[in-house]
Amino acid sequence: MTVETPERAWTDPRLDDLSRKVDNGFAKVDVDIGELRGDLKEVCKKMEAGFARADARMESGFARFDKKFDRLMWGLVTVGGVIISALIRSHAL
Repeated sequence: MTVETPERAWTDPRLDDLSRKVDNGFAKVDVDIGELRGDLKEVCKKMEAGFARADARMESGFARFDKKFDRLMWGLVTVGGVIISALIRSHAL
């Protein structure tokens, strides 16, 4: 034989109390979400500023790379010209 405990009745005051607790909980969640949105906006602004700085550094790095690459190309053209003229001169003799 099993003994069951009687369930408590859901009276109006208990339902009102539950309703207040639920409302308070959602109010806290709304505040927390608002704070998180503010924090997220700050983080996004910082990230955008960081990306802008990194972009500026990359642009200056690419400009330096372009200059070095241009010097390398001129050096290769010069060496190629010297080799071709040496081959033509040796073939002409």
